[in-house]
Amino acid sequence: MPGVARSLTLPRGWPRRVRSAAVHAISLADFALTTALGWAAQSLNPRLRLRAEIERLQQEIQLLREEIRIKDGPTIRRQRGWRSSSCGPHAVGLSRRLPAPSS
Repeated sequence: MPGVARSLTLPRGWPRRVRSAAVHAISLADFALTTALGWAAQSLNPRLRLRAEIERLQQEIQLLREEIRIKDGPTIRRQRGWRSSSCGPHAVGLSRRLPAPSS
């Protein structure tokens, strides 16, 4: 998807100029795709406009998923570490130990 940050791992054995050329080629392709989608979004053809809107919404979903992964990743890792290191699998969670509220 255009505009979405992706990690790019290139072999360390490649010369610096080759790695730089690869990054530039990928950036140019991303720019071309973004330009084409921008043109389609402004098109008079409703099918092209709809496709551009679908692409934009898919990109938004991908960005939100990445944001959630970055935001919640440390929390999930902390919870896993807490459970495995201090309680063990035999411990009962707090919600199971509390008595049910009386009505």
